[in-house]
Order: sequence, then C-alpha cells, then structure tokens
Amino acid sequence: MAVMDEYAKNFNRSGITDAKDLLWYAKIEQHRYYTYADNEVKNGSKKRGEFKTGDQTHIQVIVSRKDLLNKLKLSPMNSSRGKNIEHSKKMGQFNRVAFKQCGETVFDKMFGFDRGLKDTMDYSNIRKNGTIEQRQQLDVLLLGEARMPADSKVIIHTAKEISLGKFDALQNMLSALRSTVSAFLDIMTDPGPTVGASPSPDEPKKRRKKKKGQKNDQSMNRGF
Repeated sequence: MAVMDEYAKNFNRSGITDAKDLLWYAKIEQHRYYTYADNEVKNGSKKRGEFKTGDQTHIQVIVSRKDLLNKLKLSPMNSSRGKNIEHSKKMGQFNRVAFKQCGETVFDKMFGFDRGLKDTMDYSNIRKNGTIEQRQQLDVLLLGEARMPADSKVIIHTAKEISLGKFDALQNMLSALRSTVSAFLDIMTDPGPTVGASPSPDEPKKRRKKKKGQKNDQSMNRGF
C-alpha cells in the first residue's frame, strides 16, 4: 500500500493524494515462466512456458489509467514534468525516476534492507545518464564504501546529491565529505600513478642522428 501511495503522490495532481484515489489491483504470484527471450529456451534446455525453479515470488500490480471516480486521466508514461502545462493538467506530471527512488526507500524501510551503493537507483541512473564528472565522483564513492562500510548511509546520500548535480567538481564533493567522513582524507591524499615524462618530438630525430654517427664511426674503424 505504501508504494502505491507514493505512486499517487508522484502525479503531482490535485485530487490524487494516495492509493485510495486510484483504481488498482495487486496479486502475489509464486511462479515465473520461461519465455523465448531466456537463454535456456534458446539453447533447448528448457521449453517456453515451463516453470522456473527456485523462489519466484513476486507481486503483479494492475493500475487503471483513470482515477477511482473515473474522471481524471493518469499516465505514468507522461514525462512532461510540468513543461507542457496543458498536457500536465490532463495527464499529471509523473516522474518515473523519482517513483523508482521512492519505491526503493519504502522497500528498505519496510524490510530493514541495508542497500549497497551499487544496488541504488541513483547509482544506475548516474552510470547510464550521468556526466563524466558525475561518474568520476561515483567511482570515488565506491572506493570510500569499500574502506568504510559502516558509513553506507552517508555514501548513499552523497550519491543522491551527485545525481541531483550538487557538485560541480570532484574536489567539491571531497571537501563536503571531509568534515563528515575521515576515510575520504586518505582518498584525497592518495597519490595517483606516476606518469613518466613524454619524450619530446625532437628526441627520435636525435636518436636517429646518433645511430647514423655510430655507423660512420664503425665504418671508419673498419677502414683502419
């Protein structure tokens, strides 16, 4: 019920405040079935329609595209997010990314699930849609999580801030964390790999000249 409350709120529409304003149905399923897309069906080890083994418990939810009173249209596929005012008035301003994050939070609180950074919606979203700078910041967070697993809440909160574009540069993120998490000081002071100086463009020419000079000396020695 809690996740459906978040579903309703995410429309940001007057008259739709919680699950009671929606027309929906949910049921618990105990089985999943092999389909043509499964590798087992493709290689012939399983047939399409056979039960999958193991724990396959899941919930299926069916939601009407109109509210409980059959007056308001509701579409989670609308992604205008208020940019198209008239369209948003008709269909709402559903943000699918925000809803996934809300569902993640509801699940973790309900079941006491200690979610790692790689299991978060923010991590997946940054990896898929983030800038190069945001991905670099995320890589540093992964290092921090490995060094201080007890501070996972701080790590996950920082990932959310990265996703929202709070930090313009990696140094800004590290500076914000420095006063909170001491282990990030090690990351800040950890020297990177030493890169050797690149040879100058004239160096190959000098080497060729030297070899040529050596050949002349050798030929002169042979003459004597």
